[in-house]
Amino acid sequence: MAKLWQRLARDPGFMVCSSALVIRFAYFDVGGTLLDPTPTVGRVYAEAGAPFGLTASPEAIEAAFRRQWSAHIAALGRRALTLAKTEEENLDWWRKLVYRVLADVQFSGDEEAVFLACWAAFERKSAWHVYEDARMTLDAFQAKGLRLGVLSNWDQRLPALLERLDLRQYFEELVVSCFEGREKPDRRLYEIAIERVQLAPEEILYVGDREDLDLDPARALGIHAYVIDRRQRLETPHRITRLDELIALAQSL
Repeated sequence: MAKLWQRLARDPGFMVCSSALVIRFAYFDVGGTLLDPTPTVGRVYAEAGAPFGLTASPEAIEAAFRRQWSAHIAALGRRALTLAKTEEENLDWWRKLVYRVLADVQFSGDEEAVFLACWAAFERKSAWHVYEDARMTLDAFQAKGLRLGVLSNWDQRLPALLERLDLRQYFEELVVSCFEGREKPDRRLYEIAIERVQLAPEEILYVGDREDLDLDPARALGIHAYVIDRRQRLETPHRITRLDELIALAQSL
């Protein structure tokens, strides 16, 4: 934590006042930063589809999901994360994706039944893992009076998901791609996030899990962005490996 503080203090982008950083708002990415499916999408799908004859292994389904996600995006675009504002549009986007995954693992049964079971599975808290350092960090920031928000590429289910996971209480602002009609790394989404809180970029901290989607576009606007690298694979100096490393920031407020 001391090393992180030294790195932040040397960052010329941070506004310094009486030797203390002046950060008034912190945005968090969601997937890969605060939470993730547990244990994997493949496992959740396999268990949800088993009663309807889905016999493919979780590993095979996970691999198919990753392949078909890319193909689905290329074919239909990311409408569920940008423009699908109704439940039916959202359902239709995800239905087509799950059907692709089922075809990939050569499932020949009732696709709609499996899709609906998978959809329902991700409505449950048990399908999600909130990282243990996430709530600790949110509590620490909140205790210091730091305003908090979410800045995420997600579909319209995110607010309800945050409620179910007891996370919604932390966040003053939810800047979500599906409601704004644009997604990261679109510069405009970050501008919207800045405008919502009526602060200068230099007063905002942001944490995400992707350099291309989170770190680079946010820093280009002057936001103090850091990338959470839980697997320690990145080389950027703006890397943290645990969210609670950022608690050092709260000590300066």
